Amino acid sequence: MSTRESATAPQDGDGRVALVTGAGRGLGACIAARLYDRGYRVALTDLDTKAVEQAAADLDPTGRNAVGLGLDVR
Repeated sequence: MSTRESATAPQDGDGRVALVTGAGRGLGACIAARLYDRGYRVALTDLDTKAVEQAAADLDPTGRNAVGLGLDVR
């Protein structure tokens, strides 16, 4: 959390959907988690299908607001 934000920052997702590439690990996974925490429904994508499915399940075990998909964007 940055110093400009408080722990009670408003949820700004407002039902929006975000598509995050490279979300199986690292920066992409962090971005997906941040968006999810802000109220977005998130589609996580990565070449590594197992990793991205696990990352999505870690965010939302129900699969209602986060889904992991194997995807090659080349």
